[in-house]
Amino acid sequence: MVFIIHMFTELQAGFYHKFFSIFTICVMVWQAFMPYSHFITKGYNNWTGGLYGYSWDMMIHNWNTQHVKIKYVNKDTGEEGYLDPQAFVNLNRWPSHPDMIKQHAMCIADQLAIDYEMPNTEIYMDIWHSMNHRFQQRMVDPAVDLVAVDWSPFRPASFMLPLLNDLEGWRTQLNEIAMQAKHGSTDWFIHHADATFIADFPGMFLENFLNEDLSKTNITLLAGSAILYDPQAKKNITLEVNKPTRVGIGTHIVYVTSDAPACYMYLYSNTTETMLNSQLSQLEFK
Repeated sequence: MVFIIHMFTELQAGFYHKFFSIFTICVMVWQAFMPYSHFITKGYNNWTGGLYGYSWDMMIHNWNTQHVKIKYVNKDTGEEGYLDPQAFVNLNRWPSHPDMIKQHAMCIADQLAIDYEMPNTEIYMDIWHSMNHRFQQRMVDPAVDLVAVDWSPFRPASFMLPLLNDLEGWRTQLNEIAMQAKHGSTDWFIHHADATFIADFPGMFLENFLNEDLSKTNITLLAGSAILYDPQAKKNITLEVNKPTRVGIGTHIVYVTSDAPACYMYLYSNTTETMLNSQLSQLEFK
């Protein structure tokens, strides 16, 4: 009996045991809480809630970035220009997170002030993403000066655009739509074309440049209303639903004119690459 009491006395938890036990429990509770903290840290939320690296579903999201365009405006002279998105940072994570987008815009403004003597600049970004094989769409409002806009970790970022969930039903049809459009075309190059699906907000426009290798490019309106400015014809063309329209080389603009978001499909073929691949295939069979 004395031996049992003596063992129990030796096994009693001391101060350090209690401290580290409480600390371990606190860490576990914190780690369990962080994936669901997006109702507090609203300024970090993009199309998915939660801090990057702590969101419970971060590994089930597939992101594809179509392009990132950064524009600066010198408020003193009115000069405008565009910057390489990787000119100051060689990372692909920042365009998906509002806090990093704001920080990057501030860093660009500081760098332009130091290196190019432009102390008063506005920074605009046009960032296009597709999440989990949805339409490519804007994530950031391209009309908002990201230097002047306010950002708080506890309020939703005002420059972030919402995910177009109303177009969710299209996601399972996109591959089939592309295949039908390619097989239904009489153009040999379109049979070997790649497809890009775009969705845009009412009143906004997409400015896109096609070089000579992409002369075999069609655009097809899937829903909504839109107008195409053709650079070769130098006129506006009203797009019709499910009717392919050839896009000329150069810079064209697609304006959304409907009250609801519009979606459309590009079918584009790099003629030089397609011809080269065809010739290589013929040589392999000889």
